[in-house]
Amino acid sequence: MARFLLISAWLALLLSGCGDSAAQKEIRMNDKKTTVLAAKMQLVLPPNAVILGIRETNGLDNSAFLKVQFDKDQWDQFLDASPLRSEEFSDERRYLLGPNDGWWDPERPKVLPTAQAHLAEGKVLNMGVDQSDTSKVVVYLMWHET
Repeated sequence: MARFLLISAWLALLLSGCGDSAAQKEIRMNDKKTTVLAAKMQLVLPPNAVILGIRETNGLDNSAFLKVQFDKDQWDQFLDASPLRSEEFSDERRYLLGPNDGWWDPERPKVLPTAQAHLAEGKVLNMGVDQSDTSKVVVYLMWHET
């Protein structure tokens, strides 16, 4: 009986760590930590970037969401310094960013070319770009561990 309880407890702990569990702690950060988060994503944000939303979730598999806006003429330089290339983006890959959740609204833009980069140590960066505005871009960044 003790063995059954031990195995059941272990299995419950294992399954709760991988899911979208309420036990996972969500940390909302201010823009002072944005540079650290961008570095984790292997990105350098333009100096005039405006943070539209930021969230980090800690659990068995950590994740971070960052939504930023900056001048459209800085997009090429931003992308060149990122682990992604323009030919990797496709609107058919927007599912990588998941569903809308408050300020995180990747389903809102009519077109949202999205790409994925596999980073070191099993980490992944998903990036979508909304270029519907004539002067600004909105970039959706989702980083997570696997």
